[in-house]
Amino acid sequence: MIGLLWFTWAFAWIAVPVYMTEKQKWGTLMFSLIMAWPGETNWSFFFMTAFALAFMVWVKYSMGQRWSGDIAPVSGRITDGPFRFFEHPIYFGASVAIGCTALAGNVAAWFVLPVAVVALRVKATFEERALDNDTRFMRTL
Repeated sequence: MIGLLWFTWAFAWIAVPVYMTEKQKWGTLMFSLIMAWPGETNWSFFFMTAFALAFMVWVKYSMGQRWSGDIAPVSGRITDGPFRFFEHPIYFGASVAIGCTALAGNVAAWFVLPVAVVALRVKATFEERALDNDTRFMRTL
């Protein structure tokens, strides 16, 4: 059942009207295939995963043309929409979704979770450095 959520998310993620390379589209589909590994359905974690995946789609949609798979700054710091609550809301949503999928009984998610959390943290650090090094986007205190 949770696998259906991940496939739905993959298609919604690709459908959001933002440019994605073919490599990014295939990567999204392959990742959802890994996360669709069969497991028991724990309804609490199912709904938490659904919320986290929907949250990620909302973040990407709210970013519009500012979304990019690259680390280079596109348009500076974003402080509206979901960015009012988190500096990196897509990474937060991804971590919650993968964690809830693991807790719901998905064996593959237990292997993906630590790798994803570390990779997203590293990417967030590079994004912050890129923004801090570009004087157009420096934080205001």
